[in-house]
Amino acid sequence: MKHLITTIVFALSGLIMVISCKKEPAVIDSKPDPASLTDMFSWNFASVPLEYAESELNNNKAYGFNRAKISWYNIDPTIFYNKSANLRPPNLSNDDMSGDNCRIIYENELYPTRENQYNQPLYLNVFNIDYYPEERGPWNYDTQASANSAGMGNDGKLNEPTTRWAGITRKIEVKEFKINYLDFWVLDPFTTYPDANGELNFDIGDISEDVLKDGFLSAENTTAGASSTTAWGLVKPVTNSNLFPSGNLSTFDTGLDELSDNDETTYFSAYLNAINSICSPAFYSLVYNDPANDDYHSYLGDDYNQLNYKISDRYKNFNNGEQNSFAGTNNNKVVYQHTPNTEDINNNGVLDTLNNYSEYKIKINKQLLQVGNNYLVEIYTNDFPVKLANGEVTYSKFYHFRIPLAESSGSYGLPNYTTNPKFIRLYLTGFSTPVNLRFIDLMFSEEAINYTH
Repeated sequence: MKHLITTIVFALSGLIMVISCKKEPAVIDSKPDPASLTDMFSWNFASVPLEYAESELNNNKAYGFNRAKISWYNIDPTIFYNKSANLRPPNLSNDDMSGDNCRIIYENELYPTRENQYNQPLYLNVFNIDYYPEERGPWNYDTQASANSAGMGNDGKLNEPTTRWAGITRKIEVKEFKINYLDFWVLDPFTTYPDANGELNFDIGDISEDVLKDGFLSAENTTAGASSTTAWGLVKPVTNSNLFPSGNLSTFDTGLDELSDNDETTYFSAYLNAINSICSPAFYSLVYNDPANDDYHSYLGDDYNQLNYKISDRYKNFNNGEQNSFAGTNNNKVVYQHTPNTEDINNNGVLDTLNNYSEYKIKINKQLLQVGNNYLVEIYTNDFPVKLANGEVTYSKFYHFRIPLAESSGSYGLPNYTTNPKFIRLYLTGFSTPVNLRFIDLMFSEEAINYTH
């Protein structure tokens, strides 16, 4: 039931476009598929992969020193793609909406032989990921170089970005069949970032839910009263209900650390003093306003219009937890979710901390992405020009990856291959500059999926 209201809004908006806006391209409106992994609301920030030495640390802020910035999202079609509704922010031009990092991807670009029952252009629901290896992610309290990290510079950027990582995780809900493959397409990322070079990694199996690793279940559905202090903030008793406690919602909507921004400035005063001695006054001011770097912002807002933020920047803080359920009065015009944030990703009432998983590595490198390597089974370029929002045309290249779960790059712990896995973690690392990945039909399957074009 999580995110039910928001999900219904998205689904209904797509259906309305199909029925009433014949001249507008319509989003494909399909029934929920438990094998599909493209719903942004099902993903959460991930715990540290075991390949990093700091993953062994407990109740220690160094556990998060290498966590960089990541955002994941489905672009809202009712706001950004529907021209007739006139809801697109005024600073976004047709040129802005024509880049491969945010443009509409039409169904017939990738699947030209599919039947179209709506008799109008259809566009695909795309799962977008932006990774910023030089920017600190939430709960990253890195300062000086140490045995655990390369530290940060005067401008607040993380040193040695190739050593950083950022990831997301979700529970696996497939019960109808035995999972044998992870299958997906990616729109050519090199048109936006020609020199992109790093790793896309998937971990599949038992994965710890302890994102702020301390052995405690951190959540926003907590009761007022006795609390424990950890390296990350406060931990209070969790209620049995997956709802916010009664009272002022904004006081509970604090993110996993259970600290408001004002409380964070006191709790992490030593960290702020260190930032003040290392970084520029401008960066110190940003950190002071949100020490945990966990504040939510809608993809809409007058401030974003004035800052001339494009799509990627508008979704940059959309996944953060503090005040993401509170409508507010200023720029939070879109509520991300209506239930408390929690480390209990699979909602079984306990904090799962086991790590028994298989690892699958894909090199995101223009020279290395050849069919037969990196789980790449097909490269498809559409054979007709696609008209963009600005009137120009383009030809689309798509990479088709198929990962047999029996052919892992490595494993940690003792993965159980006889039953379906419980969790999947996606993370990026090894990049020196940002990268944008646009996933299509990211899904599990029992048999190898073959497409005809």
